[in-house]
Amino acid sequence: MLLHHTEGADMTHHDDLTPQGARLSHSEGTNILIVDDEDYMRHLLREVLEDEGFTVTLAESGEQALAMLEGALVNAIFTDVEMPGINGWELARAVRARRQDIAIAVLTGWSDLSNAPASPEPLADWVVTKPFAIEELIRIAREVAHRQSQHPRDYHAAA
Repeated sequence: MLLHHTEGADMTHHDDLTPQGARLSHSEGTNILIVDDEDYMRHLLREVLEDEGFTVTLAESGEQALAMLEGALVNAIFTDVEMPGINGWELARAVRARRQDIAIAVLTGWSDLSNAPASPEPLADWVVTKPFAIEELIRIAREVAHRQSQHPRDYHAAA
């Protein structure tokens, strides 16, 4: 279930949505970093998103994700909130401080929302509550690909 979407994000381009299982031509070249301390969730999301034509990299912690960002081409991060060490909100804050070009989706349980930081600038483009439909994450990944195809310089400038 999608709980929040940052204002100003382009939600009007639904013509990019294709039947389930179909690939979008501009999904290739879109790089998504999945950050979750649970192996099962990381590998499930990788399988689903790769089947849709996205390039996926995995990190098992916020610390590992931050290290991977140095010099890497990453268009989006899908991160869990509850992780040892740097949690998903802290990761989002650190990424925003370094790279404004990366779209961020935070995957959280309802109880995690009470720990969401108040900030004048949104830390995440999307907050997706668990349990979620996998189609919701595919829709978000497609939106990232669409944004990237419309504004490629914004997504490659920091790489």
